[in-house]
Amino acid sequence: MRFSLACTLVLCAWALPAQAGARRPGYAIIIGNNAPPAEDPQLSPLGFADDDAVRYREVLGRLVGEVHLLTVLDAQTQRQNPGLAASTQPPTLEALRAAVASVQAGLREAPGPVYLVFSGHGSSDASGEPFLALLDRALTRAVLFEEILPALDAPAVHLIIDACNAGAMVGARGPLDEAGEAVSVPVAEATRAAVVERRSLARFPSVGAIIATSAGQQAHEWSRIEAGVFTHELLSGLLGPADINGDLRVEYSEVQAFVGASNSRITDPRARPDVQAIPPARDHRMPLVALDALPGPFLRGKVGRLGHFFIELAGGRRYLDANLGAGQVATILLPWERQAYLRTSDGEAELPPSDGGVVDLDDLSFRTVRLASRGSLDTALRQELFAAPYDMAYYRGFVDSRALVPVDLAVEAVDPLALRWTWKEKAAVGLWSASAAAVVSAIVTGIAAAHTKAQFEETTLQQPAMELAARYDRLRVATWVGAAVAAAAAGGGTALWISARPSNDEGPGAVVGISGKF
Repeated sequence: MRFSLACTLVLCAWALPAQAGARRPGYAIIIGNNAPPAEDPQLSPLGFADDDAVRYREVLGRLVGEVHLLTVLDAQTQRQNPGLAASTQPPTLEALRAAVASVQAGLREAPGPVYLVFSGHGSSDASGEPFLALLDRALTRAVLFEEILPALDAPAVHLIIDACNAGAMVGARGPLDEAGEAVSVPVAEATRAAVVERRSLARFPSVGAIIATSAGQQAHEWSRIEAGVFTHELLSGLLGPADINGDLRVEYSEVQAFVGASNSRITDPRARPDVQAIPPARDHRMPLVALDALPGPFLRGKVGRLGHFFIELAGGRRYLDANLGAGQVATILLPWERQAYLRTSDGEAELPPSDGGVVDLDDLSFRTVRLASRGSLDTALRQELFAAPYDMAYYRGFVDSRALVPVDLAVEAVDPLALRWTWKEKAAVGLWSASAAAVVSAIVTGIAAAHTKAQFEETTLQQPAMELAARYDRLRVATWVGAAVAAAAAGGGTALWISARPSNDEGPGAVVGISGKF
């Protein structure tokens, strides 16, 4: 009896969290290198490229199942992230090639999106060829376009580069005339154009790129957020605030518009990252992040009424910043099982640790607080970054001015508060749990019946034989009853689940993983 109960509890414990613990398809290779290239002695070491890499790992690690972190963590970052250094590799070309080989092998077994991220220095060699600085040598455009990207045969590859000279890394198409036809050029120029063509995104219709560069290293990083400015803006948008139409899918145009709004009030050109988002040619509306596939936790509500707000972790590190238009509703992915605080210009609210679900903004209790200054800060960033609200009007104007493919503005926003399990889904899980328990019980009683029958056949005494026969009959009946209950419960649970799914799977905001956690 004790064995039967133990087996039942183990099987139920295994069956219920299976969806939450499932490995997500997808891969990320994240490179953060503070060291300047030997080819450009004028550049000095960066301070937060390793921190950028850690932040990308924290966010992308919730989206994909395999993450390769290539960086050397400085002493402060190691103190803030104890134990993380053991899972890193140095940002060398050899380590990058090994990570690409691992992802390539994984894609053959389990296709999924790939994120390739670089934060660090960019420069160009004596011949003008652009490159990104790794720890041991240069990551040239030739290596990127002729070795790495061809190896990443994925449904989508999102290339994110935050470095000086980043724009030159993605290449360009050959010269065209005003009618869009190819221009006749001398042989030498045609050869050069062919090389450029081989090293451009035109060859890879499933590859999209987000690139950022700044006028100077001082503006590239900001000690107040302990990160690169672009990295902070990009991740802030990907975590939900950039989702202008509320469908829980953050697309390239939304990210570019969100970052544009964040920087639009900055008057000092040295402090404004030059950001460009190039969606995959195969699908200009391919999402960078699908929040509807994540269990949360989420913050939901009309955050636009807060003005410029930010979320800060308990240790003081900035998690995200945003400034949405008045009345704008947002769904924001909160830190996983970490204490955090939502802060505005004059108040703060506590966000307790959670591993899923939705926090309603209206349920938060704000208290008045005066945020103290944290030392000397760059005035342009401190006063003007995230000063302009990001709303539908800004998004429409931004997309129109750049001839981007907009998101579906007619879509009905998805409210995760309404994505809780229906009674049918709850009943289905309950029936499946009962089925699992009945299966274990049937197996245990079946084994006991077989053992009793063997004892019956071995005994020569009449009284023990009669007792064993009666016990065998009881166990045999219990086994068949358990099997019948298991089959009925499994069938009933499946029927209830199927009948409940259509209401959850319709529309552009279809939920894959959220409903399974609430």
